[in-house]
Amino acid sequence: MKTQEFKAVIVDDEADGREITALLLSALFPCIEIIDKCGSVSAGARSIATHAPDLIFLDVKMGDGSGFDLLKRLPNTQPLVIFITAYDNFAIKAIKTSAFDYILKPIDEDEFRDTVNKAIGRLESRGLEKRNSVSKLDVKKVGLPNLTGFSFVDAQSIVRCEADGHYTTIYFANSPKMVVTKILSHFEDELTRFGFFRVHNKHLVNLNFIKSYSKGKGGRYITMADGSDLEVATRKKGELLKVISLGEF
Repeated sequence: MKTQEFKAVIVDDEADGREITALLLSALFPCIEIIDKCGSVSAGARSIATHAPDLIFLDVKMGDGSGFDLLKRLPNTQPLVIFITAYDNFAIKAIKTSAFDYILKPIDEDEFRDTVNKAIGRLESRGLEKRNSVSKLDVKKVGLPNLTGFSFVDAQSIVRCEADGHYTTIYFANSPKMVVTKILSHFEDELTRFGFFRVHNKHLVNLNFIKSYSKGKGGRYITMADGSDLEVATRKKGELLKVISLGEF
């Protein structure tokens, strides 16, 4: 069984600390993609709100605040938080803030491996529970927040979704586009079961509306039915072509 891929953000005000954590993750856990490394609480909060990672590796004391300050600013995405710090007197507070675990610097490789393996197990269990729950549903509409509540639209009327910071722009086949106050990862979770695929950090597309795939010196692109040309991330190319060729949508 193929291991699921997960996204991680590292927040540490010491460059060496960020790099050591990143090197260990790259060497030991190819299933974890490091999508950002941040050197402050403010940068970490912005990155987490944008990328909605599954895992956060977080220092305690930083120049513009603490890791605990950052936790108070997290969006409601429920990432697993692993503190990595030189201070051993914050362990109890970390656990009380619902952190997944606490690792002391200098990092012991075995401890790091065991902790991250446990975190991956927790994330995989969450994913299984979500898939089992979704499989019981036959609802083909998605709710889009508006000023007074929600608009419910047919999922197959959506051509693509594009990330724009804390917002997502929804493009429809036969209606004007709509900007909603949800990050793209929210719609990735909602729409994957309807044949949507995230081809890039910025783009979630309805596979039924892809017209062509092309590659060149400038990179790889898909052309959608609405005429848009969208970049395909290198790491997504193989999976995208496999899903399309097998008709798994």
